[in-house]
Amino acid sequence: MNRNGNSILSLLLIVFILVCVAASLTAVLIAVQRPVVVIVQSPPAPATVASQAATVAPTALPAAAPDNTVIAGRLANLPAVGEVDDPAWASVNVLSLDLLPQQTAPPMLDSPTVPRLRIQAAHDGRRIAWRLAWSASQPATQVETSTFTDAVAIQFPLVDGAPFTMGAKGKPVAVLHWKALWQTDLDQGFQDVHKLYPNAHGDLYWFAQGGWPYPIREAFKDPMSRNWLVGVAAGNPMSMLDRVQPVEELVAEGFGSSTTVPRSPSAARGRWRDGEWVVVIDRPLEADDSLAVCLTPGKRSQIAFAVWDGHAGNVASRKHYIGWVPFKVEP
Repeated sequence: MNRNGNSILSLLLIVFILVCVAASLTAVLIAVQRPVVVIVQSPPAPATVASQAATVAPTALPAAAPDNTVIAGRLANLPAVGEVDDPAWASVNVLSLDLLPQQTAPPMLDSPTVPRLRIQAAHDGRRIAWRLAWSASQPATQVETSTFTDAVAIQFPLVDGAPFTMGAKGKPVAVLHWKALWQTDLDQGFQDVHKLYPNAHGDLYWFAQGGWPYPIREAFKDPMSRNWLVGVAAGNPMSMLDRVQPVEELVAEGFGSSTTVPRSPSAARGRWRDGEWVVVIDRPLEADDSLAVCLTPGKRSQIAFAVWDGHAGNVASRKHYIGWVPFKVEP
């Protein structure tokens, strides 16, 4: 082959290498980019809970029909939070709303396993409470790598226009989150390794007292022993040994931003019986925090709900939900 032929081949080889490099760089850039979800707001359908699924966008939804309004009526005496079956709840209206599968942010819920949530709300001028009930053939009250807990949450916008999708930057929401796992911790004692794995054995826990199964409250009184429980030492709410309430209060400004609020004034109690969870979440009306503004008697606001079915693998954003519906606290 002559010199000119070699030059052409070399040029073609260089061009081929440059094209391959450019293609590789493009693939890398595409791979590292965060996915962009474009959601188009459709015209509002007839005012039903199901119509909210059509407009899962980072904006507040239009107000639902009046019959979907959650109204906290006034009672002379609000039942104690622990009395989830107090006869006084029989006089409070029940609002039953359809639950939708969360299919906006991963991990998503492919299909719902809990069809609806029954909601009651009431206050006595000092405290406000929500009584929530949903079907669950068996309770899910433990967690490990493939096991999750039943749970329910209530969400409120802390500013006008906050989206129900966990808020947005500069538009925070508040969440009251009850977990069946935490309820069991309170009712039966903190669930440690031996609750999930009764045949497991541990020879030694540094600075712990006694022997296997090293009951948490008795064996880990020494602060040095708790340093070896990394979740406890890090302050992880899931690892709290001395839990006093089964409900957590959080604030969020978008997906993945949920942050625990310490020293929450909220209380809760849940019980499972005959294939149904009933949970009461209770809060003082005049708490010294931003959420109290949403609970002022006579004020109209919005409220949203979420339910997790632990046996169906619900965890994190894999959940059932009800978007914003009107909420009113009667004077």
